[in-house]
Amino acid sequence: MTKENNGWIKCSEELPKVFDHNGVERSDVVMCFGIDEPDDDETYVLAYMIQGNRFYGFNGECTKITHWQPLPQPPKEG
Repeated sequence: MTKENNGWIKCSEELPKVFDHNGVERSDVVMCFGIDEPDDDETYVLAYMIQGNRFYGFNGECTKITHWQPLPQPPKEG
């Protein structure tokens, strides 16, 4: 993960990798920044990307995602 821009990756520079998730072609869930729904302000969105560079969150297709970053690894027991 890049330290530049706090780890945020511009969608215009790189997109999440899309691959087969049990028969569904999509990326892993990633943290996104942008506009989830048309009348929303910019905010954080958990979403995944499908072929065609379209991001989907809990409310369906996101309006405009400008940046993303992978989720951190889950905590280890201990």
